[in-house]
Amino acid sequence: MSVKRNFQDSLFRDIFKDPENQLKQYLAFHPEDTSVTVNDLRTVTLESVLVNGICNDLGFMVRDQLIILIEAQSTWSPNILIRQLMYYTRSLEEFLFDHGIDIYSSKAARIPKPELYVVYSGNKKDIPSSLSLAETFWDGDNSFLDLHVKIVTAEGDDIIGQYLRLVEGLKKAMERNDDISAAVNETIDECISKGILSDYLIKHRKEAVSYMLLFLNEEYLQRSHDNTVR
Repeated sequence: MSVKRNFQDSLFRDIFKDPENQLKQYLAFHPEDTSVTVNDLRTVTLESVLVNGICNDLGFMVRDQLIILIEAQSTWSPNILIRQLMYYTRSLEEFLFDHGIDIYSSKAARIPKPELYVVYSGNKKDIPSSLSLAETFWDGDNSFLDLHVKIVTAEGDDIIGQYLRLVEGLKKAMERNDDISAAVNETIDECISKGILSDYLIKHRKEAVSYMLLFLNEEYLQRSHDNTVR
């Protein structure tokens, strides 16, 4: 049994395709950058990277100096490091092409620095705050290559924290209610009343319901797959 996430129908992706929400997300990572505006951001989310059609959740560039790549995960996998490495190299390839940069020039090319994140909404027990490619796969040997991914798990008041609170609220609603549709609508009503992603949920309730139902179906499929593997 093969379980694949449908990134095109990702709740996270739908929320953060809005440039205003990308700006809020960037400021959650960089509150010191008070001068940044929506006009400084450019979406670079990849539509297709791997041969099986998997694409990343969110990518955006800040002033052509920084590429932020973010994945939302509800199940843990250290292989996110491999995927993020591939996402960055593909994003960098597109940046070089768009700017007509000759990588065979004798001068060092100016390329955007990567910041890689995982927004993790699963079981947080023993989950690290960051991952290293060299530590995970090569026993710490970073002689030639390393890559770091930060893991975001905190359910704070910023827009990322609000997303995590929404997912947590959905899981708790499912524990109280066997009716999936009722649990989804209960979660949305509760989040709106508490100001958790309320703007998005009010404007895009129909889409949110569809994505949340898909999220629950993915959770069920993943648990079934994991139990079968064991």
